[in-house]
Amino acid sequence: AAAANTSGGVLLDLGREYEAAAAHRLSRDVYRSLNDGDIIYPLAGLGLLYNYQSDFESALPLFQEVVDSLRVKHDGAHYVLGEALGNLAGTLYELEQPDRALAVRKEAVDMLIETVGEAHYSTIVSRATYTNELRGSGQVTDAQQVAQRNLVVAREALGPMHSLTAYAENVAGQTYC
Repeated sequence: AAAANTSGGVLLDLGREYEAAAAHRLSRDVYRSLNDGDIIYPLAGLGLLYNYQSDFESALPLFQEVVDSLRVKHDGAHYVLGEALGNLAGTLYELEQPDRALAVRKEAVDMLIETVGEAHYSTIVSRATYTNELRGSGQVTDAQQVAQRNLVVAREALGPMHSLTAYAENVAGQTYC
């Protein structure tokens, strides 16, 4: 099951969507037959595949199941749950559910800050995505505040020449356009 799930991720990276879907489904089915909690990984993999294909309706229940399972598995904040919340938020945003998406994204950012810190790659990327979603929802002042904090953290943690700092600068700059 684990090998099939890993294969699914690699196949998707190679652009072999049909084979990736088959591998993730095989992994999901094996984990389900074993009643194994690691089923969250192929579910997330399938969700990412569906998002890649812009099939957000199919991705949404998978990401919701992953989040629900992780909430049961981890009583409180956990890095993997923060990442899963980010996937759910992005899908909700694509489905034009901005209020729910922003609430879930904020929870994801807060959880990543709590579990891995502000300067972690995932936190900086998630906070940048939150900035873009705030801006896209018309909450420009909030977006500017989030972006400025993200930029300060990236510059202090990574320095001015890091690609992630450049990304944070770009996102912050876009909030003024």
